[in-house]
Amino acid sequence: MPVTCSPQDNAFVMATNSSSPLTQLRRDAQKALSTAPQSVVSKDATPPSGNKHDYMSQAPYFWPNPKTADHLPYIRRDGERNPEINKISDHQTMDRMVSAVETLALDYYFESDEACAAKAAQLLRAWFIDLPTRMNPNLQCCTCFKLDGNFWAAIHGGRFNDRRATRIEAYRRGMQAILRGAGYSFVLGCNHPIWAFAWVDSWLA
Repeated sequence: MPVTCSPQDNAFVMATNSSSPLTQLRRDAQKALSTAPQSVVSKDATPPSGNKHDYMSQAPYFWPNPKTADHLPYIRRDGERNPEINKISDHQTMDRMVSAVETLALDYYFESDEACAAKAAQLLRAWFIDLPTRMNPNLQCCTCFKLDGNFWAAIHGGRFNDRRATRIEAYRRGMQAILRGAGYSFVLGCNHPIWAFAWVDSWLA
């Protein structure tokens, strides 16, 4: 269904030269169309839960303990990011998915390109809904730090538009936006009601 732009939107896209924001958006969207589905199960590391469907990240400011033979427990070094965190790829994978979906959604809004809408839906389903690749509806294995050979976890999320929001608040707002925009039919329409209710109960309660 074509999208009708507001006068403000039309004013934004009036520029037609090659350097206009709309022209750049179109270029970025064409690149985003080639984005492969992203998934938490593609990481090499296995979360403490033993389930690769759990999102996992490592606390960035914790480092091996130089005073112990096994370097455990890890110790905090404020302001110094441990490059070891990059061995767990879920954060980068999620960033690629979010960036592509945002670009595709904006292009569909301004250009009504159905291919962009379909690609965005594919990427979202791969991350959140499709059984073989979906992320479990929890963040219990995130911002982990090593302690006596184990991982302890704190809830972690992502903030892409409002850096003042807490990470939990950012996820709650995201789910609310999906429900406002598409309703429960989008979330429940892929025959995975348990996933949807788990997320709604967890983040919107």
